[in-house]
Amino acid sequence: TVSVLNCSALAVERRGCDSDGGMYVKGLEIGGFKSFRHADLGDAEFSPMVNCLIGQNGSGKSNLFAALQFVLGHGQYRTISAEERKELLYEGPGNKVFSAFVELRLDNTEGRLTLDSDAKEMVIRRTLGSKKDEYRVNNLNASASEVHKMLEAAGFSPSNPYNIVQQGKIQAFATMSDAQRFDLLKEIAGTKVYEDRRNTSLGVLADTEKEMGTVKANIQNLDSRLSDLSQEREEYKQFQLYERQHKCLQYSVHRREAEAAQVELKKIEEYLDERDEASKDGAQRLHELQQKLRESEKKGAAAAVTMQQCKRQRELVLQERNGWVKRQARAEVQLHSLTSRSKDQQGLKKKMETVLVGLEKNIKKKEGDVQQLEVKVSAANAKAAGLATERRTLDARVSALITKRGRHNQFSTQKERDVYLKAEIGKAEKTLKGYETELGRLAAKVDDELPDQVAAVEAAMKEKRAALVTAKAQRESKKTEAAALVKNRDALAEKRRELYRQQGKLQQGLDLSGERYGMAESRLNKTMPRDVQQGLKSVREVLASEDIAGVYGPVINLFTVDAELYTACDVVAGNSLFHIVVDTNETASKILKSLNKRKLPGRPSFYPLNRINSKPKQLPTGEDCFPLFDRLKFENQFSSVLADLFGRVLVCTTLGAAGAHSKSQNCDCVLVNGDKVDARGGISGGFLDRKVCRLGVAAELNKIKAERAEQQAKMDDLMQAASEVDQEVVKVRGELTAVEGDGEGALRDRERIMYDLAAAEKDLRQLAEAKTQATKARENQTADITSLQTALVQMQEEIKAPMAQKLSDEEAQELSEKQKELDALTKNHSHEAAGAEALRAELQAARQTLSENLLKQQTQLKQKLEEIDVAVVSDGKDGQAAREVQLVKQRMEALGKEVSEMEKQIEAAANERAKASEEGEAVRRKMAAFQKDLGKDRVELDERRRSRVTLLNRIDEAEADLRKLGAVPAGAEEYQSTGARELAKLLEETRKKLKKFQYVNKKSYDQFSELSDAKDALEKSFEERMVEKKAVEKLIADLDAKKDEAVLRTFKQLKAQFATNFRDLCGHDGAAGEVILHRAKTGAAKKVEEFTGVGVKVNFG
Repeated sequence: TVSVLNCSALAVERRGCDSDGGMYVKGLEIGGFKSFRHADLGDAEFSPMVNCLIGQNGSGKSNLFAALQFVLGHGQYRTISAEERKELLYEGPGNKVFSAFVELRLDNTEGRLTLDSDAKEMVIRRTLGSKKDEYRVNNLNASASEVHKMLEAAGFSPSNPYNIVQQGKIQAFATMSDAQRFDLLKEIAGTKVYEDRRNTSLGVLADTEKEMGTVKANIQNLDSRLSDLSQEREEYKQFQLYERQHKCLQYSVHRREAEAAQVELKKIEEYLDERDEASKDGAQRLHELQQKLRESEKKGAAAAVTMQQCKRQRELVLQERNGWVKRQARAEVQLHSLTSRSKDQQGLKKKMETVLVGLEKNIKKKEGDVQQLEVKVSAANAKAAGLATERRTLDARVSALITKRGRHNQFSTQKERDVYLKAEIGKAEKTLKGYETELGRLAAKVDDELPDQVAAVEAAMKEKRAALVTAKAQRESKKTEAAALVKNRDALAEKRRELYRQQGKLQQGLDLSGERYGMAESRLNKTMPRDVQQGLKSVREVLASEDIAGVYGPVINLFTVDAELYTACDVVAGNSLFHIVVDTNETASKILKSLNKRKLPGRPSFYPLNRINSKPKQLPTGEDCFPLFDRLKFENQFSSVLADLFGRVLVCTTLGAAGAHSKSQNCDCVLVNGDKVDARGGISGGFLDRKVCRLGVAAELNKIKAERAEQQAKMDDLMQAASEVDQEVVKVRGELTAVEGDGEGALRDRERIMYDLAAAEKDLRQLAEAKTQATKARENQTADITSLQTALVQMQEEIKAPMAQKLSDEEAQELSEKQKELDALTKNHSHEAAGAEALRAELQAARQTLSENLLKQQTQLKQKLEEIDVAVVSDGKDGQAAREVQLVKQRMEALGKEVSEMEKQIEAAANERAKASEEGEAVRRKMAAFQKDLGKDRVELDERRRSRVTLLNRIDEAEADLRKLGAVPAGAEEYQSTGARELAKLLEETRKKLKKFQYVNKKSYDQFSELSDAKDALEKSFEERMVEKKAVEKLIADLDAKKDEAVLRTFKQLKAQFATNFRDLCGHDGAAGEVILHRAKTGAAKKVEEFTGVGVKVNFG
């Protein structure tokens, strides 16, 4: 026990020190608990005897005592709240701790701590957690309840207040009554554990006795029920006899039905086998007819293509010939023109000179009219300008008077008015300076700038006229050299035209193949759902605009197969042929995100190679079947995708073989013509037109694509050759251009100079007009300055005068008169301005007629007369024209022959097409008749197949009925030779007999057996309860004995310890202390119930 000797000392005392040995503390380790950051009190600190801990107040003696209570779970430390847990943590110097522990080592030589009774030392460790504590015993996890039970069994009961004795407890022990000391002795001895277990055992004993009574009552009830069931069981025996006979008859009837159906089924199977062979021959014949039809259609299509190509080529040749006809006409016209040009030029010159004389007279007259109008316009402008100036001055005075009249409304004081007027005067002076600057600029332009420009233009015109003489001689020097280059150029041009004709033919073929490709692609699109078609289109659009790697295209483009298997592959794969194969599912996600982002239509499906791990199934190869996967040709990386589609499919020759293999191999089987039998036996498919077969159309697309690639290669070669010829032509043209440029440079310079002269004359006219406009602008600017100066003077006068509430009488009179004058002056000015504007318009029209009509005609006539003067009657162009006419005639003859040849080819192609059409029509008639016969056979075959299904269902029903009957009933063999009618009669009689037993208890046998078994089980259970009762009674007796033993042992230890401690405390041998057990009766007591209390007897000597 633990005893506090005084306020400064704590003693930890060993429990029992007599010859029987005892259990004591061997060590204590504390970490993070209260005032202990870490303390380890091991074997060196504790002894098996009495241990005293001495220290000053606050040194930790009480916290050590609390640590013992904490690890043993005594007092307030059995359950700890969250706030109390925080208070138990160490809060001294150093780092903050978040958990604490106390570890107690106890001597267990006696084995009183039973959790590990073999251990000589028990180490109990309790770790403080934030919500729940952790217990460990001898370094093994244990629950709190397990530790508490172990301590209670050893005498450390939490309800015992004297396991740990604090201050004041000794005095209370000495003064308590004998009965109280006896109760304390029992608590110290740990009798509560035995009493709890004894009470539990008594409860179990009571429950057992109650169950035994219930079981006994149930056995009696079962005996009564078994007596009633014995009669019902006899009735049931008779019922079973008729039931067995009924079952035998049912078995015989169902077996007869199944055997009869099997016979009919065998006949139908034989018929279907025969029809399978016939169907195989019919399919072969139909295949041959289809092959012939395809060949006829192919010939007809080839003839149609040839005919169309020839027609288009003929159209191109005719177009080219029309071009040559026009070229011939132009050449002949040019030759005739060059021949007659010399004669025409002389007559033309005389006519042009006569026209020029008349034109110059008109020009002179028009110039006089312009001068007269200019005088009138000048006078009208001056008069209008004077009126405008006068109107501005008068308007300024009227505005000033009106403004002055409203000053008293605008301003409250004269000072505000003066500030405003000063600001307006400043603005007016600034504007006046700008007007004066603009007036100076206009004066400089009229007096200096425009006259200088006129002089410069006249000097330039003089230089241009002198340059005309130099340009005349340069054209003659290059004529001979240009003629040779023209001849070489024409030869190269003809060679290039030939290459272009060949390109046209090839382009025609490309166009036709493009049309065929488009038609085939349209047919392929019709074989797929609209959303799939839109999905493929949208994916192509995304791939065209984004760089997404790992996309291999639709499945249909990734393998090839023989043409005879197109229909089979089409039926097996269906729309999965258009699923897009990609490398990973991430690639598919990128495409789908882009589709959603762009909001593109369609529903594409993908095959990510990283997610497809399919492998082809091992299927047999024989005379009547072969795996479809083995006939495919593809790259190895696509093996898993194609295995997923075709890896579990057999191609069979007949439906019979397909049905057999689909069941035996558990796979789908397909015929070449498209009939399909799935693994469950279902038949689908049928005839599929080659024109709408997906693989057939895809193969046609690939073929057309290859043809277009070959044609494009030839086109590229021709384009390369044409490009080389074009380079030679460009080179010759460059040389010719250089020669002609040198020869015609003078002519171009002459023409340019003449145009420059005409432009210079136009510039002179524009300068004159600009001078007139500038003069008018200067006059307007002068009038604006005068008006502004008047307004400025008036504002300066107003600022000197005081601000009046209204105008003076003189000013009001002046305002009225000035307004009337202003209205009259405005009306007069408008009239004069309109007259001046009309004169200006008339002058402008006269000038326009003179410059744009008469003078322009004069210039053009002079230019043409000069061209006639410098032209050479024969400059070599007539020879070129003659050669051109000869070349055109030769080409026209060649084109005529080519057209004739095209006509022959068109006629031959038309005949070939008609012949192929007739052959195809004959084959179609045969196919129609053959398919009609096949249709009739198919109707009969379908009827037999339906009968077969019906018989199979009948057999299945009969077999199902037989399975319901279970095993073959005994006695069924005696009805084997009985006829069907007799069986039906016996079955009906048996049913009537069974009706009499319709209310029989069919469960009487089972119930009798079940109740008998239940009775046996209850009797066995009663015996088991009896055994349990005896065991519980024995356990109660053992617990009482152990409790008595514990109390006596504890009393014996207490008695010896009390005597020794009392003598030691008194300090001499004469002192004696004794603890006495009081008995209820005289004699030796053996049970705890026989004791009444514990007394204390002392002698201090």
